[in-house]
Amino acid sequence: MSDNSSESTDMVEVTDALEAIAVFRGWKNVFLTLLILCLLVVQGGFWLIDQGIIKPKPKPEAEGLDVSAFVSPEALVADANANPAYRFGSRRA
Repeated sequence: MSDNSSESTDMVEVTDALEAIAVFRGWKNVFLTLLILCLLVVQGGFWLIDQGIIKPKPKPEAEGLDVSAFVSPEALVADANANPAYRFGSRRA
């Protein structure tokens, strides 16, 4: 009698597992569809800009923003060379 109940329990677990697999496959398809739709929207945005239908905002330099306030990469390299704490492999902090 106990063999029959264990087979029944195993069958329920197998059925539940197969149902879970079906649910995951269904949601996989939903997320794939959503991903493709989002990629199409992004591609459409690039196409609209490329065709000149939408004009992008001008760059900050064109609006009169003072870009000299930003640190240049050359200044960062010079600072790293001047300060030994910035060098790779340095044990000092």
